[in-house]
Amino acid sequence: KHQLPVGEYTYVGCVKELIEREEWSSVKVSLTGYWNADLGRWEDNVVGEKVVLICTTPHIQEIKKDLKIIFSSSFSVIDNKGNPGEFKSKNYYLSQGVSYSGFLSSDTIIVAKGSVRKGVGFYLDKVADWSESIFNKYLDGKEAAIVKGMLLGDQSSIDYEVKQAFINTGSSHMLAVSGAHIAVITAVLIGLINRLGMNAKGWGASIFLLTFLWAYAFLTGASASVLRSVIMFSLFII
Repeated sequence: KHQLPVGEYTYVGCVKELIEREEWSSVKVSLTGYWNADLGRWEDNVVGEKVVLICTTPHIQEIKKDLKIIFSSSFSVIDNKGNPGEFKSKNYYLSQGVSYSGFLSSDTIIVAKGSVRKGVGFYLDKVADWSESIFNKYLDGKEAAIVKGMLLGDQSSIDYEVKQAFINTGSSHMLAVSGAHIAVITAVLIGLINRLGMNAKGWGASIFLLTFLWAYAFLTGASASVLRSVIMFSLFII
């Protein structure tokens, strides 16, 4: 029912993250398929590659998280510029599973109708959105961004100056979820279980702890440090 966007390559994907700035904004999209012009049909993208699309802010008013979009864009590999002391964009995006970037404009995008497939990741994203709304309700902008980085591993809203302040004081690791966070969370949960008069070494408590820790690991992006810590604490609990 749609005229495909103008462009050599046309893709369909799910919006995973949207960061709005005053002039330019970025959209992280998980690709689910592409238009095969030679065969005249849609093909599934089994890899699930993620890309970051840059566009002017007025052009993304209709784009929301978890929506399907059809767009045309050519991709380029994200790389560092090589300037001394610059922000390592390649390392930052690779840690999020993103290797390519592209550009969007109003004539190269369509917001598609239909619902997104609701897997475990969909509901974890909903939990993250709910947590973020709680932070924004009770904390100011900068403080909410820092707490979101510390507890959810999402540093996208933290100002550059704040990140630089943490780096200068040697405490930048606090802005990323790591093994120390898992240790504190596990200790707090075990303490709460004991205070409730339950046996923290029982099967019920153990299953609850394991479920919570693994859900939290994937909620925060399942980084290597978090997975390593969750595996070790899972062995400890078992």
